[in-house]
Amino acid sequence: MGYIDKDALIAAYGEQVLKQLTDEDAQAVIKDTVLDPIIAHVDDIINGFCQAKYTVPFVTTPAIVKDIAQKLVFAELHDRGEGEIPDKVADDEKYVRRLLGQINTGTLKLEAPIGAAVDVSSMLSTKPRRFNKQTLEL
Repeated sequence: MGYIDKDALIAAYGEQVLKQLTDEDAQAVIKDTVLDPIIAHVDDIINGFCQAKYTVPFVTTPAIVKDIAQKLVFAELHDRGEGEIPDKVADDEKYVRRLLGQINTGTLKLEAPIGAAVDVSSMLSTKPRRFNKQTLEL
């Protein structure tokens, strides 16, 4: 599951806009075959930036990550077209990429668990020691 889905994008930008951005063959539908790979790509971008500080993918997605995903997907949809990217969309993309950089460096903290949980059981050995105080004093 992605950090953003089609329903959230429709709520943010409208169904008609998404149809225009995804429907190359004028069938008047939102093409999941266009949208889904872009959502997956944006998830990978977000995970790449966030993995330095957080366990990804997020179990519970922070609101700011949802907003970043929404704006990046929308920018990617515009970028695949032949027209010019609207200034607002380009500005939003620059802004959220700056946020991703801040998340990566730790200057912007998320409401999410930091770092990966370490399984210490793989570090423990149940075998007896080969060397102990007696064998070292021989």
